[in-house]
Amino acid sequence: MPAIRNTKDFYAGVLFSLIAIGALYSSASYGVGSLRRMGPGFFPIAVSLVLCLFAATLMWRGIAGEGQRVGDVALRVPVLILGGTFLFALTIRPLGLPFAIAAMVMVGSRASRQLTFGRAAMLATVLAIGSVLVFRFGLGQPIPVCGALFAEAICGSRWM
Repeated sequence: MPAIRNTKDFYAGVLFSLIAIGALYSSASYGVGSLRRMGPGFFPIAVSLVLCLFAATLMWRGIAGEGQRVGDVALRVPVLILGGTFLFALTIRPLGLPFAIAAMVMVGSRASRQLTFGRAAMLATVLAIGSVLVFRFGLGQPIPVCGALFAEAICGSRWM
């Protein structure tokens, strides 16, 4: 096997080829039709094939071309951002919208080394209040402001 000279392009091509293969697999059950009467699977299959060609080109550039090697992968930032999002999903019902948003912002803010705790707390407060005003009162969405844990103690009812 030839040596990989540009690992960034090569691994990007591998990722694109996996996405294209997954899209081809998921759209294989749809009818393709013809150019005159395209079926529901025509466009996803065509886009997947173009993505396969693009992936092959990137992998070829990774093998044949010169370039940079992939350095260390920093997992701290994506783990904290995704962790904050998952925390929001887990806490929206038991804690309610403002507390879930505050928890998400506080966890996600740890991804930035420049954002201090005080500024993150201020941002969490503004976003929590703004989210309640926009989604609950402005748009009338049935999102609990007080979750199940705080319903009787703070709000008097679950939905406020």
